Amino acid sequence: MRMLISKILNNLLELFPTSRTGLNAFRDSLEFFSELISKFEDAANITMEYEDFESSIIELIESKIKSICKNEQNPNVLMYFLECISDKKFHGLIC
Repeated sequence: MRMLISKILNNLLELFPTSRTGLNAFRDSLEFFSELISKFEDAANITMEYEDFESSIIELIESKIKSICKNEQNPNVLMYFLECISDKKFHGLIC
C-alpha cells in the first residue's frame, strides 16, 4: 500500500513544474484552456459552420502562441505552456 501511495504522489508531483516561470506558464495554460472550453460551449449553443468554428479555434491558438513568443524572453515559457496544454512532457512534444 505504501508503495502504491508513493507512486501516486510521485506522479502527481511530476505534473507541476518546479520553477516560478513554469508555474506561471502552467497557470496561463489553465486560463487559456478555460477560454478554449468556453468557446466550445458557446459553439454548442449556436448554429455555426464547422469550418468557421475550426478556423476560429486555430486562430485563437495561433495568436496565443505568437503572443508568448513575442512577449517572453525565455523560450522555456513556450515549452512549459505547450506541455501543460497538451498534457505531455517535453519528449512527447518533440517526437
